[in-house]
Amino acid sequence: MSPEGESSQTLSSSFAAQCSLDPKADSEVPSPPSKGKPSWSESDPGDPFLLLPWFAMEEVLLHLTDLLTLHHLCRASPAVADYLNNTPGIFPMVFERIVEHHNYVYDEEAEEYVQSPNFEAGVNSDTSIFYRMLVYLWWREESAANNVPADENPMPDTFYHEAMWSVNHSSTGWLDVAWLGRIKLPRSTPPKILRHLVTLAVRIRADAHAFFHETIALCKSCPIEWISDWDIKKAYWPKGGPRPRGVRSCTPESADYPPTWLEEQRLEQAFLKPYLFSVLRRVVCEKGLLKTTPPTLNPGLPSVTQRLLEEYPNTLQQLKDDSLLDFWRPFADESPENDANGNRRPRTIEPMEQLETVLTWMEDNKAKASKRRKQRVEFTRCCPNFGDLSPEQVKHGSFSLQFLFQPGCTFAQNCTAVPHSGVQAAGLRGEFHKFGVAFWDNERMMHLGLTTRRMDRWTDQKQLAFRWSGMLLLSKKKGIKISGRKKGWRFRSRTAPIP
Repeated sequence: MSPEGESSQTLSSSFAAQCSLDPKADSEVPSPPSKGKPSWSESDPGDPFLLLPWFAMEEVLLHLTDLLTLHHLCRASPAVADYLNNTPGIFPMVFERIVEHHNYVYDEEAEEYVQSPNFEAGVNSDTSIFYRMLVYLWWREESAANNVPADENPMPDTFYHEAMWSVNHSSTGWLDVAWLGRIKLPRSTPPKILRHLVTLAVRIRADAHAFFHETIALCKSCPIEWISDWDIKKAYWPKGGPRPRGVRSCTPESADYPPTWLEEQRLEQAFLKPYLFSVLRRVVCEKGLLKTTPPTLNPGLPSVTQRLLEEYPNTLQQLKDDSLLDFWRPFADESPENDANGNRRPRTIEPMEQLETVLTWMEDNKAKASKRRKQRVEFTRCCPNFGDLSPEQVKHGSFSLQFLFQPGCTFAQNCTAVPHSGVQAAGLRGEFHKFGVAFWDNERMMHLGLTTRRMDRWTDQKQLAFRWSGMLLLSKKKGIKISGRKKGWRFRSRTAPIP
């Protein structure tokens, strides 16, 4: 966190405008037919999916692995797209099947829950909550614009409801509330909105992988300097003295493997947060589609709602003030302050570091936004498989998304082994955002040379302080721009308007 204190990240009006529903036709997925028999029976005769009976079509759709595959299939086959658009209830069913994630499955023979053999299927619970929240917000917005009732939209009519007030809290923490985004999509969910959600998911995935490949390439361009084990035990870097010379360096080629499922989920959540914030702000604050009159705190209120209002009273005001970072800060603080033994837990800051890293990257790449749009197709096709997870990560399941296997994320901010190395100050200023260290699993960080297996040892901490300081020096020698947190950032998303 910044030593200068709390600072608010605001969204530009152009970004908010690009998150709105647009009545114009969607160019990504074929539009639904108007009347008459389903147009999937009138599609291109060369489309092989045209020959499938309805039950075979559904069998194919319900066994797709991810939203990216669904997007590609809809673009390649008008028959598939038109079937989704014209068959009541099938699109929400396909979406729910794709995003569903199971840490454990029930073994009927053993009569117990066992680890899921396909752990990488679906998305993390917070990611699916974000997706459904966007659907319900767009649905409310569209029904109000067209004066059409949406009785099956579960969104409450007031923002002062635990389902809305908890939108900036992680579902994997101690808080147990009825998240709106946990409600499965009803059969009547408009296919138009789901088409645009799939398109957005593909864009988010492309930006996440563009970030991944750019930052990993940057890490590889700065080979980490090491120092001998003998020298590390001595006072090798006296205060005020010169920085010692590294005896060898390594090029972290072994770290250049596809992102793991956990790393991709961290990236996608960080890219989704500014988008969800903007849509929520427009629906609640600009269009006033939800009531914002605060209720009187009294024993009649549900206990969870009353606790949320008491502990997080500024949620709505942060939304009105366009304070992006302040709004999402509770997402990083979802563990009780003390553990079962009464010991104070370390504050979890990984999600905030990840969000600030993404904002830094977006700010630094504004000039290259046009080039990035052209490269988006490339990043929707890269990395067809995930990197391997460690057995410990699979054992802990999606609960290891944050904190458990990321000791390197906050190393710089807590580096006290060599105070005059400048690593801690650089970490607090966000100068390591450039390298994406807030997202990487410990295995990748070890391949990069930025963590060790015994990071609690003083000698290891001194070694790491030397390596991290060398990364800053090498990047400056190569002319790599290093920028950290900025107060009053304003950035613009290049995501196309969602029809």
